Amino acid sequence: MASVTFSRAFDYKVPGKTAVVAYRAGWSGKVPAAHAEAARAAGALERPAKAAKNGADNGGSGPAE
Repeated sequence: MASVTFSRAFDYKVPGKTAVVAYRAGWSGKVPAAHAEAARAAGALERPAKAAKNGADNGGSGPAE
């Protein structure tokens, strides 16, 4: 699961099914990784979908010391 914020409305079409998961612009929360990746590729996210790992909160230079 990835924590994301949508900058615009986004519809995730479930592969192999007729189902669609709709996300509203401005909505923040956790979504499955596949949904986050598709939204990122479509430019629908305000910030990266990946969780803060490997020092992403301290400039990406590795774990804080």
